[in-house]
Amino acid sequence: MGFTIAMLLLASAGTLYWFSAAEARERARAYAQAACARAGVQLLDGTVVLRRLRLRRAAEGLLLERRFAFEFSPDSVSRVQGWIDLRGRELVSATVPFAAPGGDGPT
Repeated sequence: MGFTIAMLLLASAGTLYWFSAAEARERARAYAQAACARAGVQLLDGTVVLRRLRLRRAAEGLLLERRFAFEFSPDSVSRVQGWIDLRGRELVSATVPFAAPGGDGPT
């Protein structure tokens, strides 16, 4: 009986994590699209990839912090990597390291 309950709890936790991960990935993709639009670059492949996952302490309790990577092109030829950092459901940072032609640094 105890084993069955433990397996049900484990399966439930896995299902909740899967839904949470899918939602976070979609949020990160939307944030990446918006960041690329603001920077005037093209998001490539329309995808983001989870690169880091860790627990962080916050005022609300423990939250998952995720870093997603994506690729964009400033000139339709080269590929450059950017990052989206989420803490829980909130955007922490969107990094699109790109120097505009004639510019001095990243935007």
